[in-house]
This record gives sequence, structure tokens and C-alpha cells, in this order.
Amino acid sequence: GLNPAWRWAVTTGRSEEDEETVWEEGASEERLAALRRIRRQDPGRGLGWVEEVWKSEKAEARTAMVEALVNGLSSADESFFERVLDDRSVRVREAAVALLARIPGGAYAKRAMARADAVLVEYEPPAGLLRRRRAGRLVVKPPEHPDAGWRRDLPGSEKPPQGVGEQAWRISHALATVPPGYWEERFGVGPS
Repeated sequence: GLNPAWRWAVTTGRSEEDEETVWEEGASEERLAALRRIRRQDPGRGLGWVEEVWKSEKAEARTAMVEALVNGLSSADESFFERVLDDRSVRVREAAVALLARIPGGAYAKRAMARADAVLVEYEPPAGLLRRRRAGRLVVKPPEHPDAGWRRDLPGSEKPPQGVGEQAWRISHALATVPPGYWEERFGVGPS
């Protein structure tokens, strides 16, 4: 019990009622550990805990809670994460996007693929004559004016870091939310 790296071994025998007590009364790290454990056993109950306290928590705690919901992640969590996309904290929204993008077939995944399809419009296969061979290339069409949906679904894409163009920053954000396998299927080619 004294070594934090072995804390999991001490707490595995807790009942769900004990976990709920830790969630309600524990320190921040203890609460998150209880949330992770309960999500492994009963994902819906863990999500319920988060929803109950959501409005009273600070942004840092909300971010950590969203990240802890990765345990037991399923389509049942999608509506909560969609609401989180309207949170006032960019970090909280970014954490929600990271999990929404992992829910296959969800509304967010479909929007992300449609947005990415509008940006990455074509794959031109390799071509060449004689000894000159041109590698395959992707044709990119940057968005002219991203709408409110872009800003909501891609938090943090508004202000690029120093040295990165605005359009390149938006494009990289849009493409990062789409699973790589989607591109293999769409263009009919492997990663190489």
C-alpha cells in the first residue's frame, strides 16, 4: 500500500460500493483510479458517475475524467462525448475528440471521414516512362473557410504553432481523426 506503483494490487478486492465511496470522497487520483476500475466492470455506471459531477468539476478534472473513460469505451458513450464537444475548455474537447474518433461507425467518425474526404480528394498512382518514375501522390484540396462544425469537431485547430500554415494545420487535424485503414480502403492501396 505504500508503493504507488503497486496500488492496483491493494485495491482489487474492493466492492462496487467501496469504489463509489472512493469516487465520492477520495482525492483526485484515487477518484480517477476508482473510475477506471468501475469502467472495466460496468462502463455505464462509470459514465453515470462522471455525468453526475460534470458541471461542478474544474477543466483539469474534466479532462482527466474524459481520458479515464477510455476503459470500456463503446458507442453508448458517444452522446456524452458529443455534448463534451461544446465544453468551454479546449483541452476537454480535445480529449473527447480523441475518444470519439475511436468509436467506429459513430456520428463523429462519419463526419470526420466526410471532412477528410473533402480535403484528401484523390490518389494518383505511380507513373513513369523509361527510367523516370514518379511516386504516387495524394491530391489535397484545403478548405476555403472552415465552418462552425470544423471548429467544434476539431478543437485546437484554430491557432497553428509557429511555423505551420493555417490551412496545413487544419488539414492535419482533419486527417488525424480518420483511421489509417480508411485510406487503404478508399484508395485501394497499402501504406507504402
